[in-house]
Amino acid sequence: MYTPGDLSGQTWLLTGSNDGIGLHTAHGLVAMGATLLAHARSADKAQATAAALRVARPSATVIPVWGELSSQAEVRALGGQILAQAPKLHGLLHNAGALFSTYAPTVDGVERQLAVNHLAPFLLTHLLWPRLRATGPGRVVVVSSMAHYKGQIDWSDLNHSQRYDAQKVYRFTKLANVLFTRQLAQKGRADGITVNCLHPGVVATRIADKMAWWAGLAWLAIRPFQISAEAGAKTSLYCAASPDLEGITGCYFDKCTQKEPSALAQDPAAAQRLWEESERLVKLQADETID
Repeated sequence: MYTPGDLSGQTWLLTGSNDGIGLHTAHGLVAMGATLLAHARSADKAQATAAALRVARPSATVIPVWGELSSQAEVRALGGQILAQAPKLHGLLHNAGALFSTYAPTVDGVERQLAVNHLAPFLLTHLLWPRLRATGPGRVVVVSSMAHYKGQIDWSDLNHSQRYDAQKVYRFTKLANVLFTRQLAQKGRADGITVNCLHPGVVATRIADKMAWWAGLAWLAIRPFQISAEAGAKTSLYCAASPDLEGITGCYFDKCTQKEPSALAQDPAAAQRLWEESERLVKLQADETID
């Protein structure tokens, strides 16, 4: 059951705030009183989103921030923007995600879905963790998917450059979201920072725009069974603000209800190894690690 919360006096970052689930999540966060750092890929999109949110709720404080999440340099620049504009940071909501039908490495030599869906939130969280810790008890929320139940890890080819299957890679990145959540939750306990992830539902979004034509047709075929983006935002908002989740950490939610993730998602050895591989892939510096 969805339980609304009060975010008055809190500052939250929301990635991918300009469209679909993210836009409805943004409206929900500001409606609960949060000062919102509204992220989009470009300055124009972030500024347009912030302006629209202010029109809808004139009392809202919305700060546009931007960066292309497939680029580690831009993720680092995004972290700098946030730190410059948010003296306090109470929460991170990693909503942005992508599904690409063909293999193409990023400027960092990383497969694009891995870069956007997992490595970007991994790196950005590290960059912002000292601010979260200094602010006091806070929350990190990661939008995963029920697709993680079929996710597998090929440790010999995390980039999937040898045999690319878009759906297989997507499932892997959603599994990575859950493993990241569980590992980060352990590290956040001492600082009172809770970390949870969620499945938003099978949502009618524009993700089909990035699929191959045949996959896009399959996605459109199930459109009658998909829920609205507004409904898809409910579990994100629940994890961000519900008083029911005070002190609850390392969990996976679906329809505002805690659910058991896959067996692999609960493997501590896999979580630790993925964490170490992720540190390597983003070239994390010694002073950026989360103890």
